[in-house]
Amino acid sequence: MKKINPRIGFCLIQNKFEVGADRSKEIYEKTIDDFFKYENIDFFPFSEFVDSDESAAKAGDFFYEKKIDLLLCIETTWSNDNYVIDILEYTNAPLMLWAMPGMETGSLCGFHQLGVVLHELDRKHEIFYGPVNDKNIQKKIITFANAAGLKNYLRKSKLGLIGYRVPGMTEVAFDEFELKRKFGPGIIHFGINNILDRVKSVSNQEAEKTWLEIKKSGAKISVSDNEGLISVKNYLLLKKLANENNLNGFAVECYPEIMGQVCLAASLLAKENIVIGCEGDVNSTMGMLMLDYLTGMPVHNTDLLDPDSENSIIFSHCGSGDFSISKGINEIELCPVRLQQCGVCVKFLPKLGEVTLLNIVGRRDTYRISALDAYSQ
Repeated sequence: MKKINPRIGFCLIQNKFEVGADRSKEIYEKTIDDFFKYENIDFFPFSEFVDSDESAAKAGDFFYEKKIDLLLCIETTWSNDNYVIDILEYTNAPLMLWAMPGMETGSLCGFHQLGVVLHELDRKHEIFYGPVNDKNIQKKIITFANAAGLKNYLRKSKLGLIGYRVPGMTEVAFDEFELKRKFGPGIIHFGINNILDRVKSVSNQEAEKTWLEIKKSGAKISVSDNEGLISVKNYLLLKKLANENNLNGFAVECYPEIMGQVCLAASLLAKENIVIGCEGDVNSTMGMLMLDYLTGMPVHNTDLLDPDSENSIIFSHCGSGDFSISKGINEIELCPVRLQQCGVCVKFLPKLGEVTLLNIVGRRDTYRISALDAYSQ
């Protein structure tokens, strides 16, 4: 899987007549060198020092073209506050201001002055103060960048809804308008009967080839070839729909009519950055999309089952996890869904490691996210 990195734009602001301008080149090069070492971001430095109206306009054009998620400005001296304001005419990216130490430079004074202007213009910003090699500041900026990148990613994302929510699971109902307004993803709806009809038209030859590859993977197979082919056809169809409609994922009304028919598809598509939420749960699917963006790793839809007195919790679901999060390919079993003894689900224990659990519920002003960090064992 390929992680989608946040895009950070960077410029250095100075007044060449002020104390500290002689260090601008050193600070500029050190900043670039440090941030280029982080593999989880894409870093776009503007090639000139911003010290005039002209260079500010050029910087704004540059950042607009790069479609940055976050703008980092370092000020090495006191400088005109309008330069940053002019740059912001070209981008809505959140703003990180980094002031350099040094009483005579006026760097902190300049950003303190600028902060007043930004507040009056209702432009969100954060000010940091410390040496250019401060790793804590760098990591905080990258954390902000991940959040900003996620926001932009969600606003450009689309999710497919196949069918509707599962009967008896009212808590997964969602408000399509509010989802779009508050988070960003658009929804494309597919009738479940239309999907069932289109699955039948998927090439038998292509499905047989894919199923044979899965059988050779080393996983234990305890389902019939017929069930396997149906699941593979669902995978191939969903992949085709995702490509045709530029979709980042699906929420599927799987329970109970098509139980076990899309579990394998969810597992196979997870490593292709296409998430699948079970039981028509659009909010949870969006949560999966968030984790997928932030980690670049497969995300699994699961249920809370059994907390015990030993500070541990068991989570499980029908079986739609990607093979890569198992303890090993030989530990995986493709088996029928236990409730109806049909279809194909992916059964395994996860490999050891840190996990993040995320859930999104609510609507409008009640939208809320719960998150938990844990360790699988």
